[in-house]
Amino acid sequence: MNILEFTLLVWVGALVAGLLGALTGLGGGVVLVPLLTIFFKVDIRYAIGASLVSVIATSSGAAAAYVKEGFSNIRIGMFLEIATTLGALLGAFLATKVPTSAMAIIFGLMLLYSAFLARRPRARPPADESPDPLATRLRLGIGSGAVKVVAMDQAMKIPFKVSTTTSNFMIGVTAAASAGVYLNRGYIDPGLSMPVMLGVLAGSVLGTRILMKADTKLLRLVFSVVILLLGLEMIYKGLAGRI
Repeated sequence: MNILEFTLLVWVGALVAGLLGALTGLGGGVVLVPLLTIFFKVDIRYAIGASLVSVIATSSGAAAAYVKEGFSNIRIGMFLEIATTLGALLGAFLATKVPTSAMAIIFGLMLLYSAFLARRPRARPPADESPDPLATRLRLGIGSGAVKVVAMDQAMKIPFKVSTTTSNFMIGVTAAASAGVYLNRGYIDPGLSMPVMLGVLAGSVLGTRILMKADTKLLRLVFSVVILLLGLEMIYKGLAGRI
């Protein structure tokens, strides 16, 4: 295919990724990176670089809408942002050193874990369970027995929509921290990043509007199915050395 066809297809794929990203709170990168890597044969490092640029450009818009509607929990977002930013810097540095096949396997495993958490039924805490002292001081709403998983939806026991919207609030800062490392290493290609950014922007705007009226169970189902399939494909490609 020529450059125009490639750009158009990338834009369409990014639009779908942005739509799913806005609905799940993952900013689109969790869908976009496997999409570019598997279907467009883009080096995974350049795919991540393009994804980071799109997240920076679009997360602020989606986050602003969610904050305005009262869905995002600013206190939780700011508290967790400290850890996620440090983790993003370390991850971005390691990603420039790790082989692409290993990155694909790790990425795929994380996708499978995310799909499992999304579909896992959340147990109701006992009525007489006392709140965690730290959670009480920080007003995070974390029960004392809720430290089994790290996801906000599972560990903090906050509603799924609040989890996704708060994640959107946080993800722009996290992406900005990582993007600096990728830019310094030369893994951000403007020709790839531009259609990705525009597509994710359009998809995230549409996803923001859908989320306000969407059914939570349907969001979990769509999210888990898409992530499961992409995770399995990423692991297979990584093991076969095709990435």
